[in-house]
Amino acid sequence: MSAIFQKAYAFFSSLPIPRTRIDGWRVLITGANTGLGFEAAKHFARQGASVILACRSRDKALNAKAQIDALLGLAPGIVQVSIVDMESFDSIRDFASSVGPLDGIVLNAGIASGIWNVTGDGWERTLQVNVLGTALLGRLLLSRALERREGAASTGTIPTISIVSSHMYQFAEFERYIKIEGNIVKALNDENSFGMGESDLMTPRRYSMTKLLAIYIARELAALVPKASDGNPMVIVNCVAPGFCHSDLMREFNLPLLGLSKTLFARSTETGARTYFHSIADAGLASHGKYIDNCKIESLPPKIFKTKEAKELQKKVWDDVMEVLEDVAPELKQENADLGSTKI
Repeated sequence: MSAIFQKAYAFFSSLPIPRTRIDGWRVLITGANTGLGFEAAKHFARQGASVILACRSRDKALNAKAQIDALLGLAPGIVQVSIVDMESFDSIRDFASSVGPLDGIVLNAGIASGIWNVTGDGWERTLQVNVLGTALLGRLLLSRALERREGAASTGTIPTISIVSSHMYQFAEFERYIKIEGNIVKALNDENSFGMGESDLMTPRRYSMTKLLAIYIARELAALVPKASDGNPMVIVNCVAPGFCHSDLMREFNLPLLGLSKTLFARSTETGARTYFHSIADAGLASHGKYIDNCKIESLPPKIFKTKEAKELQKKVWDDVMEVLEDVAPELKQENADLGSTKI
């Protein structure tokens, strides 16, 4: 099914309203002060979880917290605010070390930019936030999720990490990436190639590229998770697509079909955020290492996920990302080695 038909199908598909009670859970959502993250926070809090709004701006996060508290009539401390800048590896490491055990983690923060901008760490912003920062935080928070599973404060559930992707991964230039020699993310961190094939009538291709890489990262992170005595993973890692939503994510782009498509097919952020709740609270063990779309596990295109070339690219993306991240977070090398690897 083409991406455009998927948008139409998603628009006319009803998504389940969150019903599952998750009392006592601790759920963290990045980018939770607006859009999908904000709506997801309301879903989780409404169903009994303590929610951590992990945001770059303290003022915006506190404003979001105040809105949620007022809307739901929550007691103090149910919704908490914590600061993390996904454009800073140091900020991510500091945040991950202080956050405590978690039952649910939604790595929602992301950007889409058509302008070349470099972070203080020397990486193009979209690449750092959507790929490197997400991979670093996901890997570090895996340890927090394992602590929750093993600790005395465990809720008895299997903690879940959901990495947010998008239907737009289908627009990524797969054939281009398999030809890259050397470290892929370093090769993509090049202003000379930033504008090459970066957009068409429908979607910014760099954003699409980062969402393809996000799926690869989720699958490889899932493969790192140790198994419990019953043979099941101790932590569930999945990837979720919220669908085409009325958000301001693409505000920098003036793509001819994007506005029309949004008018015709986009769902509300409240509806899209239901997919986040499902991926954490309802999808369960069957979703480990899988891609969730419209609150259902979906098969991924064999060409870019199941062929020999695709599997090699997925492994190379993970290895190349870890090569970068182990330089900024040396503790990862030993942690990755200790966890070992399993096949999905």
